[in-house]
Amino acid sequence: MFKTSMMTLLKSATRRASGLAPRRSHWMLAAQCALIVLLATAPVAAQNLSSSLLRIEMMQAKGGDPEAQFTLGARYEDGNGVEKNPAESHRWYSLAANAGHAGAQFRLGRLHELGIGVPASSETAQEWIRLAASNGHDGARQHLAAQERERVAEEARAAQRALATTAPRPAPRPAPAPQPARTEAPAAVTAAPRPPA
Repeated sequence: MFKTSMMTLLKSATRRASGLAPRRSHWMLAAQCALIVLLATAPVAAQNLSSSLLRIEMMQAKGGDPEAQFTLGARYEDGNGVEKNPAESHRWYSLAANAGHAGAQFRLGRLHELGIGVPASSETAQEWIRLAASNGHDGARQHLAAQERERVAEEARAAQRALATTAPRPAPRPAPAPQPARTEAPAAVTAAPRPPA
């Protein structure tokens, strides 16, 4: 498929160049061929560059560079250039976090909070996220602020529920007092006299 499309482009370029002046056609054909070769090899060059970069990051990380360790942790977490591996992600983040990398401390806290690659532990998560916040990580600070807002809102909802279930209910209204029975007989209704016609 790829070779077929490349050959089609090359033939098209040759046809277009054949109608041009001799010097210009050779220059145009050479430029188009160079462009085709460049486009054809770009994915391979990008792949080689990515694998070279990964090798360099791996050497730096193994040498103790916290930034490289953090980058490898992110690669393994996202599957960027390597196979996704939560356990490897946790390992590299741990090394960087223990070396004081605030970004790694935050990401490590999130892994513990969500239980990715490790058993979920809110206590461990909070320790790492608080440490990252104290080391200046804005994402950690925002995360803690959002958690605090949610905690306060939940406490308010719980207080409202408790108030609704324990609040004294108004006493029922007493039934209306019975009306005393009449002891008098109703007055006899007498017809009024009719006027004479």
